[in-house]
Amino acid sequence: MKVAQMLEQGAREIGIELNGIQIEQFLIYMAELKKWNEKTNLTAIVDDEKIVSDHFLDSLSCLLSERIGSFSKVVDLGAGAGFPGIPLKLALPSLRLTLIDSSKRKTAFLEHLVKKLDLAEVEVIAKRVEDAARMAEYREQSDIAVARAVSALPVIIEYGLPFLKIRGKLIAQKGRKDAEELNRAEKALPILGGRIEKIQRVDVPFVEGERHLVIISKELTTPARFPRRVGVAQKRPLR
Repeated sequence: MKVAQMLEQGAREIGIELNGIQIEQFLIYMAELKKWNEKTNLTAIVDDEKIVSDHFLDSLSCLLSERIGSFSKVVDLGAGAGFPGIPLKLALPSLRLTLIDSSKRKTAFLEHLVKKLDLAEVEVIAKRVEDAARMAEYREQSDIAVARAVSALPVIIEYGLPFLKIRGKLIAQKGRKDAEELNRAEKALPILGGRIEKIQRVDVPFVEGERHLVIISKELTTPARFPRRVGVAQKRPLR
């Protein structure tokens, strides 16, 4: 199966109809990712079919949460090479997207990609999420925060909730369902003003293994002291 057909079929199984322009944008994304990956380490996945399945379709599976609207304001925490934020933007062009990553080489790629794909209403921020979350222009400004393989749930929650408006949603992409990790998250949530709304198992086309979306609703304003200074959440997760 050609990768374009694989992408179109997989997206349709997720519930998204991609047009020819969108498929072409994804193929340009793939080509740029592979080209840049030769000089800077962006991803260990370089096979075309695996890029489609493990990066593009896995990113689009966030839409199965049914929490992301066409005009949502979305922040991608630790965006890396743009997953899941850029695929979501390509599928829903009216999204307003903020991509945050502390790596200058990764944000340089993201800035290049945004220009190459001529994407409007996309901002790339080369900062630690702890620092960006304390800036007035980003704190409590987003409808949706997404995080893909960033860290353990208590850390993701501490990073993500400060960016969200009240009733905003944090969508954390996870593999298998980890009872201990969820228990630690449940203890951290009251401190940060959130609650677990749903843990949703998702089937990603052409991807083996368990995949889950942990959907967290922001119910109260996150106290101003969070997130703690750079590195503290990782070293001393809330519990």
